[in-house]
Amino acid sequence: MKSNLVAIIGFVLVVSLAVFVTAESLSTIEDADLEASSVEDLNVEDVGVLPSQAGYGLKLGWERFKLWFIFNQEKKAQQELKLARLRLLEAKLMAERGNFKAMRRAQEAHDRLMERVKRRVEKIGEARNEKSFRNSVEKLASLEKAIEVHEHRIELLKDLLESNLTDEQRELLEGMIARMENATENLKQIEERKKENLKTRLKTATGKSEEEIKKIIEEIENKNGLNVTRKLIAEKRIENTERALTKLKTRVEEEKIKGLNVSYFEEQIGIVESNLQLAKEKYEEGNYTAVIEILKPTRNYGRSISVMVHKVNEARMKDKKRVATVMRDLIEKNKKLTNSDLQKIKKLRKRITSLKQNRNEQNNQSTISDTRKMEKVKEIISDLKQNKNKNQ
Repeated sequence: MKSNLVAIIGFVLVVSLAVFVTAESLSTIEDADLEASSVEDLNVEDVGVLPSQAGYGLKLGWERFKLWFIFNQEKKAQQELKLARLRLLEAKLMAERGNFKAMRRAQEAHDRLMERVKRRVEKIGEARNEKSFRNSVEKLASLEKAIEVHEHRIELLKDLLESNLTDEQRELLEGMIARMENATENLKQIEERKKENLKTRLKTATGKSEEEIKKIIEEIENKNGLNVTRKLIAEKRIENTERALTKLKTRVEEEKIKGLNVSYFEEQIGIVESNLQLAKEKYEEGNYTAVIEILKPTRNYGRSISVMVHKVNEARMKDKKRVATVMRDLIEKNKKLTNSDLQKIKKLRKRITSLKQNRNEQNNQSTISDTRKMEKVKEIISDLKQNKNKNQ
C-alpha cells in the first residue's frame, strides 16, 4: 500500500515538473514573424483537438492547468495570447467547414483568454520612480507587441467573409469576428490607460516633462521591437489590400464585359485606391500606426464591395432579369453597412490633414523666427561696422 502511494506521489511530481518545464518553455511569445505565424499559414495539425470534437473541453482544461505553473504574470499573459491565437485558427477552420456552432465555442474560449490577459495588464505595477516606470513600460511594450500581432490575425479572419456564404452564415461570422475584435480592442484600451496612468505618476514623482517621458517610452518600445512589429503589420496590410484590390478590379471588369453598369463599383474602388495611396504615404513617413488605422476600415469597405459583385454574379446565374433589381437593393444595403467605415476613413483623413497643417504652421513660425534672428544679427554687424568706421 505504501509503495503504491509513493509511486502515485512520484508520478504526480514528475507530471507537475514536466508541465512546469513545458509551460515555462512556451511562455514567451514569438516575434512578429507574420510570414511564418499568421493565422492563414497554420494548418490543422497545429491545433490538435477541434471545438467540434468530444475532447475539446478536456484540452482547454489541460491548457489552464499548465498555466498554473507559470508564476510570472507577464509571461502568463503572453502564453494566454499564444493560446488565443490557436482559438483564432480553430474558429477559422470551423467556419471553413460550415460548423458555426463549433466556431462560436472557439470564439467564446478566445474571449475568456483575452479577459484574463486584461486582468493581468491591470495588475502591472505602478510607477513610484523612474526605475519602476521603465520596468512597467517594458512589460506593457512586450504585451502590446503581442496584442497588435493578434489584432492583425483577427483581421485575416475577415477574408472568410468573401467566400461563398449564405447571408445567414455571413451574418453569424461577422458577429463572431466582431466579438473577438471587441475583446481585443478592450484589452488595447486597458493597456493604453495603464500607460497614461504610469506617465502621470512618473510626472508627479519626478517632475519630468511630457516630452522627456515620451522619449523614455519611445526608447523602451524601440528596444522591445514594437515599431518593427508595426512596420511588419503595416507592410502586410498594404500587401493584402493591393492583392484584394487587384482581384476586385478584375471581377468588376468581368461584370462590365457581361454588360453590367459598373459605375457604382468603379466609384467605390476609387475610394479604396485613394486611401491605399494615403496609407503608402504614411508608410514612407514611418507612421506605421496610421497605415494600420487607415487600412482597417478601407479593407472592410473593399470586402463589402467584393461581396456585392459576387452576389450580382450569383443573381445573373439564376435569373438575368433580376440583376438590375438585385444590384439596386445591394447598393442601398451597402450604403447602410459601410457608412461607419466611410466615417472612420473621413475622420482619419481629417486628423491627418490637421496634423500636416499644424506641422506646416510650426515650420513657418520657425522659419519666421529664424529670419528675424538673422535680420537682427545683420543689424548688429552693420552697427559694429559703422562704429568701427567712426573710430577710424
